[in-house]
Amino acid sequence: RYLIVGVDPGTTTAYAALDLDGTLLALRSSRQLSLSDLVEELTRVGRPLVIASDVHEMPFSVEKVRRAFSATAWTPRADISVEAKLETARPYPYANDHERDALTAALEAARHYRNRFANMLRRVPPGVDLDEVRAAVVRGQSLEQALDGLRERPAPAARAAPAEPAEPIGEGEERARLLEGQNKRLRALVRELQDESSEKDRAENVMIVDLLR
Repeated sequence: RYLIVGVDPGTTTAYAALDLDGTLLALRSSRQLSLSDLVEELTRVGRPLVIASDVHEMPFSVEKVRRAFSATAWTPRADISVEAKLETARPYPYANDHERDALTAALEAARHYRNRFANMLRRVPPGVDLDEVRAAVVRGQSLEQALDGLRERPAPAARAAPAEPAEPIGEGEERARLLEGQNKRLRALVRELQDESSEKDRAENVMIVDLLR
């Protein structure tokens, strides 16, 4: 089955895997989860079609996971705020902030494709593998191209081999992964401080107006 996967890198790495209907299949975090371990675990869950991040600029280590599966990248237009992540992930039993962030990335990516998938459902004839059609569309084909490709494709003789594991992480790449996690936390802290500063300024302005009255 095809997967939409959210990944949160850093000292603790987390991932969330959904099917194409948005059902949560796997959610996990660990300080001992290397990228090669992550690729291996995802291969056991299914076939990652989309790799998602909760920040606009996909971190290098998440990009490596995407390349391992030749998956489609999804990132938000702007970094997702903590408040939005809390709201999005609230219905799910996540264990920590890392799982929350990975889950939010996967859920937002699934939401991005939901309307497109719903429109396709009415146009896909009976007997056609809907997931294969959806996968082809996510990869950039039109619905017509996807349907034509499935009609022309011969029946598979055996299951396709899983993606090759990512290459081992060297010392430099491991350091980059840790720095990405630190950088992400710093960006979140800066946003929170900016929000607090704006709220404090608004409160002071209201106080001044009250005094002038």
